[in-house]
Amino acid sequence: MSLSGSKGAYVNVMAWAEDAARFRVIAERNLATLKLVLNELRDPEPWEVRSSAPELAQELFEMAQSIANDTAKVSFGVFHAWMKEGANAWVVESKGQH
Repeated sequence: MSLSGSKGAYVNVMAWAEDAARFRVIAERNLATLKLVLNELRDPEPWEVRSSAPELAQELFEMAQSIANDTAKVSFGVFHAWMKEGANAWVVESKGQH
C-alpha cells in the first residue's frame, strides 16, 4: 500500500532542532521531498521530555537512535494513512530517514 489516493496520514517525525518552530520547518522541508504536506504538528517536544513518559512505542527509541550521531538527519516512523474521511488508519510500512 502507498500513500497515493489517501485522504491524509500521520507519522512520528524526529529531528534535531533548537525549538518547536525550527522543528516545524525541518519537518515541512523533509516531507516536501516526499511530495507530502504538513497539515498539523501535534505536541512537539524535546526527546529528553518525551522519553521520560511512562510508556513509549519502540519505534520512537529506534528513531532516536537513528539520528543520535547526525544532527542533519531526520527520521520518519511508519506512515498511517486513511483512505476516506472519518475512516480508520491503514498502516503504510514506509520508514525513512533523510
